[in-house]
Amino acid sequence: HGEGKFYAGGEVLAELADRGQIALKYATLSGKAAMGRFPYNPNGSLLDIAGVCDATGRVLVPMARRAGLDVVPHARPATAAAGKAHPDSAVLNLADAPALDAALRGCTTVLQLIGTMRKRFGTGDTYAVSDVGTTRLLWEAAKRAGVDHVILLGAWGTSSIPGAYYGAKREAEQL
Repeated sequence: HGEGKFYAGGEVLAELADRGQIALKYATLSGKAAMGRFPYNPNGSLLDIAGVCDATGRVLVPMARRAGLDVVPHARPATAAAGKAHPDSAVLNLADAPALDAALRGCTTVLQLIGTMRKRFGTGDTYAVSDVGTTRLLWEAAKRAGVDHVILLGAWGTSSIPGAYYGAKREAEQL
């Protein structure tokens, strides 16, 4: 990592994507994938990666706060019950519209890092439920709350890559 340029081997990139840890990606002014093009991807970062986080967002949140941003992370109730949530998290189920509306009140930007992992499939979670369904709930709540910007953890530039994970990410981008 130098000059903000992210690089890693293919296995690491796949693991980061599978875990939903690619937090920020470079894009054109119209929101389309930068596809490695300067000036949109200013340093040639692989897959246009501008930022990654740990699986809980605990790395991203302190970085944003050091930059002077007010941050309210979200955590699923099960994550909080297991002691794995950021201590300042708004703990709620995204399907609880009144609680989500209250959590978003006064926010100007939502950074969506929602994703699931295959190990949760046994509990009924799927890429479609987690990536598409919860993104839809968050997007609708953001509109109700008058949030100015929603930044989506997407899969730009992966239109030719098959699989349920990338398919769900592409579907969520269409919302």
